[in-house]
Amino acid sequence: MDTSRKAGRSSRAKQKHDLASLLRKSWYHLRLSVRHSSRVPTWDAILLTAASPEQAQLYTWQLQRAKRMGRIAPSTVTLAVPDPDGQRIGSGAATLNAIHALALHYRNHHQVASTNGSGGGGDDVALAELMAKKHILLLHAGGDSKRVPWANPMGKVFLPLPYLAGDDPDGPVPLLFDHILAIASCARQAFGTEGGMLTMTGDVLPCFDASTMTLPQDTSCIITVPITLDVASNHGVIVAANTEHTSQTYTVSLVDNLLQKPSVEELVKSKAVLADGRTLLDTGIIAVRGKAWSELVTLSCSSQQMISELLKIKTEMSLYEDLVAAWVPAKHEWLRKRPLGEELVNKLGKHKMFSYCDYDLLFLHFGTSNEVLEHLSGVGSELVGRRHLCSIPATTASDITASAVILSSKIEPGVSIGEDSLIYDSSISGGIQIGSLCIVVGVNIALDDAVSTEDSIKFMLPDRHCLWEVPLVGSGERVLVFCGLHDNPKSSLSRDGTFCGKPWKKVLHDLGIQESDLWESSSTDEKCLWNSKIFPILPYSQMLKPHQPGGIA
Repeated sequence: MDTSRKAGRSSRAKQKHDLASLLRKSWYHLRLSVRHSSRVPTWDAILLTAASPEQAQLYTWQLQRAKRMGRIAPSTVTLAVPDPDGQRIGSGAATLNAIHALALHYRNHHQVASTNGSGGGGDDVALAELMAKKHILLLHAGGDSKRVPWANPMGKVFLPLPYLAGDDPDGPVPLLFDHILAIASCARQAFGTEGGMLTMTGDVLPCFDASTMTLPQDTSCIITVPITLDVASNHGVIVAANTEHTSQTYTVSLVDNLLQKPSVEELVKSKAVLADGRTLLDTGIIAVRGKAWSELVTLSCSSQQMISELLKIKTEMSLYEDLVAAWVPAKHEWLRKRPLGEELVNKLGKHKMFSYCDYDLLFLHFGTSNEVLEHLSGVGSELVGRRHLCSIPATTASDITASAVILSSKIEPGVSIGEDSLIYDSSISGGIQIGSLCIVVGVNIALDDAVSTEDSIKFMLPDRHCLWEVPLVGSGERVLVFCGLHDNPKSSLSRDGTFCGKPWKKVLHDLGIQESDLWESSSTDEKCLWNSKIFPILPYSQMLKPHQPGGIA
């Protein structure tokens, strides 16, 4: 028993040490690649997918900020590419659309010489040849962030993640995006002089030493890590075969099959269970090199008709199910029956996919508000700058716990903040109590004495709640929004949906209101927190007032 506990503590200590050294090494490499890109190669272009033109505009501002802050080299082209007309086309079609948008950028900026003097086919060939030599980083960030709703106004990929903030006390608060850039900068050298693209997701920080990554030439490669079978049931899984290369820290294997959220029975039947009883997680990181990249570029440059067809039939093409299936022969029969699957097989199916399994990869997923707080108090907690660019009163004038994370905020005397809470980009006046495990983002709470109660508490945010401010489209007004830490805004009234931790039916009963007061739809499946009309435009003091619709009950 004691030996097991010591081993567990030793393993956790090693994880913390490895994470600290890994991130510092990655940041060092990022800074070198930005300052001396002639010596340390950097990305020719960084692309972000967006769900709408408005989100793309926000992301463009963030990309420009990253350049100003020295996170992206001046020579790197940056583009935020929205789905056409704000209609969802899926991560696979969004990948093709983003590559096409970059091709148009190069064409419009006269970086492609016409081979026939009149544009058209000659330009397309020259453009594809130019693109095939480029090194591209593509981040999929076009979601609504429904399960981390307070990050919606900023984009989940840009949520604050103050790992190593203490290394630069006067620098800006590090964002998830910044750390992704640091990890990805080390992956650039794995491509060498062979053009290609690395795709990553905007809600995951994959902590691994990408500088040692080995990528097969002229093909695609998916990054994997061993996970337990119970975790696999909620994720994509890779079935690997024919090990090509192995070492103590990684294995490169041919991908035999792809599984989506498989049961244990399906994993066993598909021979996806490794010798140690685990299976391979699809991390969402995909590298495409050489000839396979050239074929993907050619398809992307002619993809607008495919995308128009998807819009017409109102369906989506997934990167992780449809597009990658073109590189896995065992999936071809299934793919041919999918919308535009025949074309994917014909255009991309000549090349196969490999798995690069990194045994030490730490997969930090920021899929829910609770996961965000867990990553600030879990394995990487010693790396977290808990007070960064903030103004807080003396300990005798407030009750702020040591574990609270306060970033880019001003806290006045008389404020109470509980254990493991996150306060970001906010200003909070005296007489406010913030509970434990709370998230407060972008709010400016300056309540006057008129709203004081007998015990001088002007407002209290209960434990495990989120509070944030949202600007309204086409208006200068802003509205306060709140929910429970564990609320899933996508869960409907009929499917165990909650608001502030209470079932919707109890909420409606306690507030004395009807379903029709909150939702126009007659379908109970469409009635959820995400589209409820429960947050009115009122003065701050009224929006925070308890015991009324639109206030904390």
